[in-house]
Amino acid sequence: MSMNSAPSGVRTHIGLFGRRNAGKSSLVNRILGQERSMVSGIAGTTRDAIDTAFVRDGQRYNIIDTAGIRRKRAIEEESIERYSIVRALAAVRRCDVALIVINAEDGVTEQDTKVEGKAAIIVVNKWDALEKDTNTMEAFRKKVIEDLKFMDYAPVLFISALTGQRVPKVLESVREVYGQTSRRITTGLLNDILADATTAL
Repeated sequence: MSMNSAPSGVRTHIGLFGRRNAGKSSLVNRILGQERSMVSGIAGTTRDAIDTAFVRDGQRYNIIDTAGIRRKRAIEEESIERYSIVRALAAVRRCDVALIVINAEDGVTEQDTKVEGKAAIIVVNKWDALEKDTNTMEAFRKKVIEDLKFMDYAPVLFISALTGQRVPKVLESVREVYGQTSRRITTGLLNDILADATTAL
């Protein structure tokens, strides 16, 4: 099926957030399998929230690549960057699943703590750049969860957008997380539960 075909069904909106130069645009390009977002070694290259609709395995998605979120005091009142941050924060509100992209070389920063109240996945990018032993991943995972205590429910993925390492797991996790958060208890099931509870009294 073509990436741009439009099967029936609800489109899942995926927002990418995190500090500048964490590799968000590279991850978007790797997921899409083509160069849709500008990639540069210069922090802050992405200035606007860029939406790209695509289809994978019959499921419709919209992926939103955003500018990095910085400290408010680092942004001039009338600067282009301020506009970019406003657009990034608006993307938080309209996404179904937030990918918090963290640069493995930097760890969690203040900018990575700006997304709350959303179904989320913590994506540790540039994992290939670190020297590792058998305990590195688990130690890093514990540190991330400690620093992002308000998101301790979120799965943590270790990937490399550069090499493609574990990138396929990103959409797998999106489907799982979105499926969990979008479940609704039907009226019939709710009535059965209430009936059982009443009988047990």
